[in-house]
Amino acid sequence: MEKRRLDFEIVEMRRIFPEAKLFKDKDKDNSVYWEISYKGHRINVFYNPGYPFSPAQIYISPALRTHHHHEDLSLCWQRGGEWNPSWTAVTVVGKAIQFISDYKAGRIRE
Repeated sequence: MEKRRLDFEIVEMRRIFPEAKLFKDKDKDNSVYWEISYKGHRINVFYNPGYPFSPAQIYISPALRTHHHHEDLSLCWQRGGEWNPSWTAVTVVGKAIQFISDYKAGRIRE
């Protein structure tokens, strides 16, 4: 990811989710990811190679009992082709929060 884009993402995340922490993943070519807590769950947002032209991945722990997961246990949070390169980690965290809220409210089933 370009430094300029990452700098923008950092500013936006700090503005909207000041409690979020940015980490470097030594297992994935030093890629970076965000971690934030929400209602007893840890949300991790990983930037994929090619980001922002490829979507970020969401992992929720503890995992929710639902069929909305890929083989790598990342959350299936969007329909194919829905990703927009103008979306930021703020957007992705918002989608994760909405998913958790919908799950807890019974709007998403196992």
